[in-house]
Amino acid sequence: MKRTLVFTAILVLSMIATHAQDMHARVDSLMNFYVNEYNFNGVALVASKGDIIFEQSYGYRDLGKKIKHDDQSIFQVGMLTTQFTAELIFQLASENKLNLDDKIEKYFPKYPKGDTITIRNLLTNTSGILDYFIFDGYFMKHDTLHVAQDSLMQLFENKPTQVKPGTRFQYSNSNYLLLGYIIEKVTKKSYSQVLREKIFKPAGMTHSGLDYRGLRDAHKSSGYRHYSEDEKKLPPIDSTLTGGCGALYTTAADLYAWHKALQSYKLLNKKMQDSMYVPFIKNYACAWYSDTINNKVAVLNGGMIQGFSAYLLRVPSDDLCIVILENINFPAYDNYSMSHKIAEAFLDDNFTMPAPVPVVSLSAGELAHYNGTYEFPSGVSLIVTTDGNGLHAHNVPLKGEQSHANDFDMVPIGENKFKTKSLNAIIEFAGDGSGNVTKMVMHQPKHDIVAKKKMP
Repeated sequence: MKRTLVFTAILVLSMIATHAQDMHARVDSLMNFYVNEYNFNGVALVASKGDIIFEQSYGYRDLGKKIKHDDQSIFQVGMLTTQFTAELIFQLASENKLNLDDKIEKYFPKYPKGDTITIRNLLTNTSGILDYFIFDGYFMKHDTLHVAQDSLMQLFENKPTQVKPGTRFQYSNSNYLLLGYIIEKVTKKSYSQVLREKIFKPAGMTHSGLDYRGLRDAHKSSGYRHYSEDEKKLPPIDSTLTGGCGALYTTAADLYAWHKALQSYKLLNKKMQDSMYVPFIKNYACAWYSDTINNKVAVLNGGMIQGFSAYLLRVPSDDLCIVILENINFPAYDNYSMSHKIAEAFLDDNFTMPAPVPVVSLSAGELAHYNGTYEFPSGVSLIVTTDGNGLHAHNVPLKGEQSHANDFDMVPIGENKFKTKSLNAIIEFAGDGSGNVTKMVMHQPKHDIVAKKKMP
């Protein structure tokens, strides 16, 4: 009997090890595809049922100096900060230090119509408050400066709410900026200090913080817009400009520690923690989006800030955690699609590996056929010119827009179709039936964008 039990235990452990090896191989193949096809530059971590199945770094912390990433690389993560802000708010609610249905006038007595907006509205992005990021030029003009709370609130507090609070989801960074300020008012401590005491320390997050500009660490990544040796480093955003909506920096290992703390209900009781994942309007809950992958509920969110992009996807029922961190602003293959594909590798027995789209050859004359200026509905234009065996697109942003040009190269995959390492899109040119090109269509995972060609 004992021999049978020992044999069975060995067999089970062997099967578990084999499964882990198979999953590692799948994810490794996937990530190599993203590196080769789309210039993935950063760190990926995948953990399942308490074990890290895959952790690998790709590319460079410093593109110019060729300093490679490793598993200790530190990244800014932008909007992922909101998960931590929401967690702190729920912790304070569980301690009866605030109520989710408190009106914000309780904390900001002079806030216009503060008697109609609740903390819950802020958490679920249903307050109707304008996003302070939209105000032309402000963010870029102040990105490296220490900005006072009053200065930021003045950007949006006197602007009318766009809808009745609680009736429509509309993402606004202003919501989580205000939540960060509420945390400070309730605790009479800095947001950073409360974060360290109530989340970082109990979760074991030893390489996370807010002041990325002031961080002195050899593993600190430089941020870039695109993957290029000639690309200039972007200055880190001052934490006072983003606070509770986007100031966090962290590592892949620390985000996994965050997942483990949530999974084990170390920071909140089960009822309150799970309530944060329940969608309020559409698929947005409290700092988490809810999705379904292979009939399993996934909770997820991504973040982007100057020079960095990040994604965290969790499947609580399977204790599955996927972390994607990059120090480029325009990852070619969007992190949402990438993390979902990795999750499918774990959850779908019929998972299929993506394959590169083969490149074809077009003559210089055929390529020149597509040259011209194409204008999108937003007013942004692309100037397309022939460049070697492909095309080059130069971005012409709107006058006064704070964003920078996102130039990219395109290589042909068909007579009218092109692919690029700079966008997760297939680009197709279409004509009027008489041989004249009239528009460019960007086929993206969720929708198409059409740009009309300007005619002479």
